[in-house]
Amino acid sequence: MSNFLANRKLKNDVEVETAIDSFLESETREFYKKGMYKLTERWKRVVELNGNYFIEYTCFTFVDSVYRVYHLTLSPEIFLW
Repeated sequence: MSNFLANRKLKNDVEVETAIDSFLESETREFYKKGMYKLTERWKRVVELNGNYFIEYTCFTFVDSVYRVYHLTLSPEIFLW
């Protein structure tokens, strides 16, 4: 959906709803079938994590003599794509 909505300027709720409806109507049965199969893998991952659906990460960078620490909270589903 992010590709579908890229570079669009949606001015109000009606335009957002219309854009989302257009996206959903444009997808094939195969798209939805794959999405349903991915749910199984995602559910398994949640069970493996004992229901902890979000994982916290700490990242460090050192660029141009500047040291930065980033704290991220990510959903494990991003690793299943």
